Amino acid sequence: MPLLRLPLAVCRLKPRTCHLDLVVLKRVTTACSLQFRHASFSPKIERFERFETASGVRNPLDYVNMHKAVSRRNQVLKKRIAACGLVIASCIAAQVYIVMSHDETLPGSSERLDAGPGKTLAGEAVIVQSKPGNPSVKLDEAGHEFVETGTSTIPHFPKFIHLPSSSPLPSATSDPSSAEEQYSLLGLGIRTVSFLSIQVYVLGLYVRTADLDRLQSVFVKHVNPTGSSLIPSEKDDLRTQLLDAGASLEVWDKVLRGAKIRSAVRIVPTRNTDFAHLRDGWVRGITARTQEAQRIGSKEYEDDTFGTAMKDFKALFGGRGKAPKGSVLTLTRDEDGVLSAVYETEAKTNGAENAPREVMGKIKDERISRLVWLGYLGGKAVSSEEARKNVVQGVMELVERPVGTVGTQVV
Repeated sequence: MPLLRLPLAVCRLKPRTCHLDLVVLKRVTTACSLQFRHASFSPKIERFERFETASGVRNPLDYVNMHKAVSRRNQVLKKRIAACGLVIASCIAAQVYIVMSHDETLPGSSERLDAGPGKTLAGEAVIVQSKPGNPSVKLDEAGHEFVETGTSTIPHFPKFIHLPSSSPLPSATSDPSSAEEQYSLLGLGIRTVSFLSIQVYVLGLYVRTADLDRLQSVFVKHVNPTGSSLIPSEKDDLRTQLLDAGASLEVWDKVLRGAKIRSAVRIVPTRNTDFAHLRDGWVRGITARTQEAQRIGSKEYEDDTFGTAMKDFKALFGGRGKAPKGSVLTLTRDEDGVLSAVYETEAKTNGAENAPREVMGKIKDERISRLVWLGYLGGKAVSSEEARKNVVQGVMELVERPVGTVGTQVV
């Protein structure tokens, strides 16, 4: 009997008359499969060889068992996919529920801070209208200027704020309105988290108005050392650098180290949060940038002094509890890089009654404040890409004017 026809003959043998040993039958089947591999239909035979009968012997021609096995396997895979989809949907629903359940108003108040028309802001009515010649800037009834944020929860940010002029901030019992200096808004944006883009807070970068000329000169000299302002092509070059992941980190690091300017980051939560959540976000950003510095061989952040400063920074916000929606946390950075934190339980405008202000403390190591600022301004993954783009746009408006004329125009 030819070898190619042997499997068919074996399969036709009746169980009672067939006394072949199972081992012999396996060897015959293996030999037949080797013979079939040289045929044009060998892929089918190789697929059939995976299935075995109840006795453990492979039968390359058992179409029924093959079909049943494939069907059972497909059913198992479908059940697994459905279970995974159910778990993912449950996680998304739980995340949305947790976020929405904590979106509450401030205790004892149903009105929204930094509100728009028809609402109140720090106890005063706000009537918003466009500033003549500059529709993006809004005015209240007292003439204070505001900028739209892009969110209905905190719809406006003040264009100017006033902060203590001295580097060592006054105590919580002192008059916060004494010896204050004006800061001008350079750009703002919304901090979002997760793939759902859940809004956490609105942030704005402010620069002391008296330091705007110095900041302008630093950026102009960076592109054109002999120029007094930048032409369109030079502005495009600077914009490209400030939006690039690597170049923006280098430029802002240079500015924060050597410009000797005072600046502030004003943060207003769009929903109820806590200081630990805010602190953890800054710590993750600092850790990412220190690890990046270590990868390129820098040892700037490996000393014990920096480790102690990080512990002090974490302790600054530890045990503070909740940061309600509409409250204001302002991080300031003086000309020496000293970081200070000021907390206000409600928003405050230039002409409004002073809101309660709590001085939380300060961190003297300038590396901490520089890394926090870089988390918003430089690098690949910033805390708010919208804020970075708006700050870059504010820088473009500075450098297009002659050096030394920005401060007088703002005031």
